[in-house]
Amino acid sequence: MRHTIVLEDASLELVPEELVRDPSCKTVQRLFGIAPSKQILDDNYHGSASKNLRDREKRGRPDVVHLALLEIVSSPIYSLQRASVAVHTITGASISFGNSVRLPRTLHRFNGVMSKILSGEITQREKKLFRFTKNQSFESLISELKPKMIVGFSSIGPRATLESIVASSLAEIEEKGETDSPSGILWVVGGFPFGHFKPEVAARFDHICSISQFSLPAHVVTARLCYELERELNIT
Repeated sequence: MRHTIVLEDASLELVPEELVRDPSCKTVQRLFGIAPSKQILDDNYHGSASKNLRDREKRGRPDVVHLALLEIVSSPIYSLQRASVAVHTITGASISFGNSVRLPRTLHRFNGVMSKILSGEITQREKKLFRFTKNQSFESLISELKPKMIVGFSSIGPRATLESIVASSLAEIEEKGETDSPSGILWVVGGFPFGHFKPEVAARFDHICSISQFSLPAHVVTARLCYELERELNIT
C-alpha cells in the first residue's frame, strides 16, 4: 500500500495575465531575464501588485510549497517509494512527482523548475519526473488516485495527536481488508500560508484533524506526517 501526500490549494502559479504588465514583472525580467508570463507569482517581487487578487491570503508564497516538498522528498518513506506526492495548485493545476525526484534547494531555482512545468516547457526527460495537468479539479484528482481514505489536516478539525491519527487511519484500512491494495491513504495538507480548504475540498475528506493548538506551517506538517508514517510502517 502506497500513501499519497497532496499539497492542496498550493500557493504556486504563474503571474496572472492581469499582472504581466505591472512594473514588478519588468523588474524581475530585468534582474533575472524571465519573461513576465513565465514568472512564478512571488510576494518577494509581486507583493504590491497582487494585493487585490482573489484569495489573496493563499497566493504568492511558493516558498510554502517548496519547503513542504523538500521535507517529503528528503524522507525515507519517499525514498523507499512507500509514499508519493502531488501538488494541486490554487489555480487548479496538478503536478505529480515521480520516484526519486531531487528538488532544487534554493527557492529561486525551484521557481525556475516550476515555471517550466506550469508553462508546459519541460523536456522529455523531465516528463519522466513530473506529470503536469493544466486544469484538474480536486474531485478529478481523487478519481485518478483512487485512495481508500482521505485525511485532511486543518486547525478547524477536532484535535488529536498525529500519532493517533496515523495509527487509527491505518487500523481502519486494515479492518476493511484493503492493506494489499496499491492505493492507500490520501493525506491532504494545505499548501498555503493562511486560510482554510475550500468547502468542496473539505467535504471530500473522510476525516479532518487538527494536530496542534498552533497553526502549523505546511512543511512542519509534512515533516511530522512522514515521520509518523515511517514509525507505523517500521521504516528506519
